[in-house]
Amino acid sequence: MNIENISRFLETNYNDEQLAALLAHAENGRLSYNSCCCLVGIPLATHALRGENEYDFDGEPHLERGRELPWAKEAESEFALLGPDRTRRRILMPLVLAEMERRERKKAGDRVIGKPTDPAVEISNQSPRRIWSPEESSVSVVGLGSPDHPIIRSFSSHY
Repeated sequence: MNIENISRFLETNYNDEQLAALLAHAENGRLSYNSCCCLVGIPLATHALRGENEYDFDGEPHLERGRELPWAKEAESEFALLGPDRTRRRILMPLVLAEMERRERKKAGDRVIGKPTDPAVEISNQSPRRIWSPEESSVSVVGLGSPDHPIIRSFSSHY
């Protein structure tokens, strides 16, 4: 399973509020590949987020414009190949949480180790290591608040 371009798309095209909206949309079970408010449509949506088989036929074609964003075509292909919507949501939620955490660390001035393709990595004086995988449906983000008091945040998604 490949998720590298989904992570890149989230990092490049979603602002903080849109990430929160995407997470809520996935958590409530409405995020669908078959919607104008799918992974690539949300960044440019001009209306409330819609669910499966709901498309914006009257307004601005934000889904089509979303497909022109950087990494959109690649991310949409990966998203489609993840399986049915329920599986897509289960895999996507930890990626969104990991991107939110990466941004929090960056704002706080923590070292961010890894690339957008590494949804979560350990932050330490040692070599970074991946501590999340889509197969586990969970993510743990470890950082150093101080050498004696690590910060550990864990998220899991069981849908």
